[in-house]
Amino acid sequence: MNKKLRIEFVTDDWSTQIMDANGHEEIGGAGWIRMDMIRIALSKLGHETSIGRGVITFDGSLRCLNRETAKVNDERPDVMFVQRLMGKEILHAIKIAHMNGIKIIQDIDDAHFNIPADNSAFWGSHPKTNPDANRNIYNDILAISDHLVVSTPFLLQEYSKRTRRPTTLIRNSLDMSMWPKPDFEAIHTRTPLTVGWVGATPWRIRDLKLLAGILGPWALRNGASVHHSGSIMGGQQFNDLVQLPDGVPYTQSPMCIIKEYPAMFEPLQVSLVPLTISQFNNAKSYLKGGLESVASGLPYIASPTDEYQYLYDEYGIGRLATKPKEWLRHLDALRDPQVRIAEAEFQWGVMQDYGNVDRSALAYEAMIEEVMAQEKMV
Repeated sequence: MNKKLRIEFVTDDWSTQIMDANGHEEIGGAGWIRMDMIRIALSKLGHETSIGRGVITFDGSLRCLNRETAKVNDERPDVMFVQRLMGKEILHAIKIAHMNGIKIIQDIDDAHFNIPADNSAFWGSHPKTNPDANRNIYNDILAISDHLVVSTPFLLQEYSKRTRRPTTLIRNSLDMSMWPKPDFEAIHTRTPLTVGWVGATPWRIRDLKLLAGILGPWALRNGASVHHSGSIMGGQQFNDLVQLPDGVPYTQSPMCIIKEYPAMFEPLQVSLVPLTISQFNNAKSYLKGGLESVASGLPYIASPTDEYQYLYDEYGIGRLATKPKEWLRHLDALRDPQVRIAEAEFQWGVMQDYGNVDRSALAYEAMIEEVMAQEKMV
């Protein structure tokens, strides 16, 4: 793209529990992977970018409250990326933004129409509990936006059909500068063997229960330790959800800021990614296993949702398990440190191509160029 653009990123994905070094609310995982990381990559290509919460200006237009300046930028953007804004006021604010010549691209990384009832986001976006900001209004917001960008083929199919808006698939990636090359030998020769999970339990209760009766007895038999990174005070705990028996060495570490996130994988030697097979999880990317675990030098075992199956078929990445005996077979195989090292080195090498944010940034540029050429919405 020859023309350098002004691009604003607006997301509602900010932590209420974690603060960054400046005392600001820390950006959430989806906000980082799908918005801020992409913003930084596009700024390196010469575009003028900013990120923050959405605000409505005096003329009624949706804009970005710049996180760095705590102000709205003086000059209007050419393009705005918007993530998870579901308030009814956004409908009119987007129309005014269009009248001001701003293109609106909606980023979608979840099947918001099919959230499981035990996921904390279910009631958080339900029309009955949130009449002024909910997933029904969100669908109307998407339908009046210029373009959608999604992270998986399932979302591409569903949202292009539901909104009838042009939609682009750009899979998730990682900023490799945050993930230095692992010391595979050092990681996998530590003892005892430690397996576990990285994430926050309120959004994964049903998934984690898949490991109940599998992980604990296996760890007891093999003298393995279990670790959970991402615990939340007052929330349901990983060891309870997977029914970890007494006698299994168990440790946990709390949620952290994004810059420290790669360290969450350091206690592990095998990463577990249990996912119930459902439309909601088929909408999910392979981020936890195929990107973050691999970047950390870890082999992983995942449920065969669409994207984990794709990664396995296309690149030979990961181990897939549905039945308890499959989980146990893979866990047994990964007891061998040489097996783990060989697998981790191979996967890390392959990921440098498919998982690099610099490659994604070029795809975003191409999409933006397409959006700029689209007919005006008003």
